[in-house]
Amino acid sequence: MTMTGRRAAALLFAALGIGAALAAAPTPAQLDALQALRLSNPGAFLAQLRAVEAGPPSTDPLLRDQLGLLVAQAMALESRFPEALQRADQLARDAADEATRLRAAALAVNVQAASREFLDGQKRLEVLLATVEPLPDSALRRHIDLIAAVFYNQLSRSEIALRHAERVLAGDAAPVERCNATVQALVARLSRAAHQIDDAEFNAVSALCVGSTTVLPARYVDVLRARWWTARGEAGRAVAHLQAQMPALQAIGYVPLTAEAHAELAKALQAVGRLDEAQAQTDAVLALSAGLPSGLPLLSARRTRYEIALARGDDRVALGELQAVLTAERAYEDEVRHLLVAYEAGRQESLARQQALALVEQRNAQLVLDAKHSERTATLFTLLAVPLGLAFVALLGWTWHSRRLRHRHRERLRVDRLTTLWTRQYFSQQAAAALAAAERRAQPMALVLFDLDHFSQVNSQHGHLSGDALLAAVGAALARLQEPGRQFGRLGGEEFAVLLPGAGLDEGLAFAERCRSAIGAVRATAYDGRAALAITASFGVVSTTAAGYRLRDLLANADQALYRAKGAGRNRVAAAVVVPVDGNEAAA
Repeated sequence: MTMTGRRAAALLFAALGIGAALAAAPTPAQLDALQALRLSNPGAFLAQLRAVEAGPPSTDPLLRDQLGLLVAQAMALESRFPEALQRADQLARDAADEATRLRAAALAVNVQAASREFLDGQKRLEVLLATVEPLPDSALRRHIDLIAAVFYNQLSRSEIALRHAERVLAGDAAPVERCNATVQALVARLSRAAHQIDDAEFNAVSALCVGSTTVLPARYVDVLRARWWTARGEAGRAVAHLQAQMPALQAIGYVPLTAEAHAELAKALQAVGRLDEAQAQTDAVLALSAGLPSGLPLLSARRTRYEIALARGDDRVALGELQAVLTAERAYEDEVRHLLVAYEAGRQESLARQQALALVEQRNAQLVLDAKHSERTATLFTLLAVPLGLAFVALLGWTWHSRRLRHRHRERLRVDRLTTLWTRQYFSQQAAAALAAAERRAQPMALVLFDLDHFSQVNSQHGHLSGDALLAAVGAALARLQEPGRQFGRLGGEEFAVLLPGAGLDEGLAFAERCRSAIGAVRATAYDGRAALAITASFGVVSTTAAGYRLRDLLANADQALYRAKGAGRNRVAAAVVVPVDGNEAAA
């Protein structure tokens, strides 16, 4: 914050009655001012919060909960992660207001991402995302999406992180939300395609965050920019930039970010040959590393120290530093393996929660099959009572007729002649078999159901032959997206579906977006040759993690999501909101 900003904050707090200690309980306006100060001047926020805590408690439970949330956020800012998590958990469970409970649960996810506890964090995040999915664009939903973007960037799942960040930017985001979402989108893109980013984008993000008076993301962008410059061979620019920004970075007091800044500055200084200064920066990282949840800054500092020793020609020191590098590398590799295990374990645990219900469904299905088998057996004995000659002739005739029909209609039953995609019957058979196999392996699957928007108008305005031409073009576009195990089916009219083995809900949503773009690019010519035809589609996506492995349940939930997409304006993708089944109901 500038000197002018600090004076303005001081005047604001003086006007609101916040001093070294309060003579009265905090008011809503004072808590709002504290929240704003947390974003613009974390050091002042911590000092003022202590003054508020020293005053008398509020008798209003809502204000007590809001103050408790600010205290938990302060603990996280000071890297007191176990205490922050404990306070956030208590508020998520006991707060009087639902919005406060959800924000506290989101803070718990954020704390667990910062402290690298991704397994529990992912479980919490799944519940939060399912809770806010039905909500319209709101500050609360955007807040949860921001938490998801941060979480998945920390987990190195940049594609999922980018989707959540872009969802925030697509809504009516406030300047602070837009700053945070843009930063997370930049982080995701840097990990995927850093060569496509230029200085102008960094300048735009920095200007956006400075304009929103949000300090921590703006300083994080400074570190990202320096890392990007060093990787491009412009270490001199990185040194000048980080040295100019280091006082502001240290003033925030957020140890993980400070350690990253020192590690990046050390690397850049070593690259330009300023070895003594680089050594001093690595000393700062080593001093901070004991309290860090991640070993990446430490590994970077150790590698820089090794490079410094080599540049100085000191083989003995270089050997010692090399041993330290190997130790740090093993520790960081263990950390990365833990991340991957946590991510997969989180997905598997979500699947396991469906196993009890799936087992009940499987047993019921077996009972139905047993009943049908008994019925067929009884029918067979009845037929045996018919004179043997007539029965034999009838059986031969039925067999010959069946074989002829199967031969004639085999391809017709499998492939829709107009779109060249699978027919509804064949898709259903293959999907049921794939779902059964996935259930045995505890493998997730996603179902994408979609419907062409306003297709009936094409038929009514241009004729059914024109509609058939457009359907054929859509089929050709979808066929180009097919892969082994990912075959589209035409379920009827203008309705289609595809089953995605090994995919969760986020992967399903991403694939649905690819399909939406492909269909939006389809062009066909009307039968009379006078009009160019185009079409869009609405999508519903559901995963076995939420809805189980029974095809009709997946289709029903995806259909509900599809109609929500149509109700929201068409030409969009919606995720299914599956109401969890109570354990007692599943047992019944």
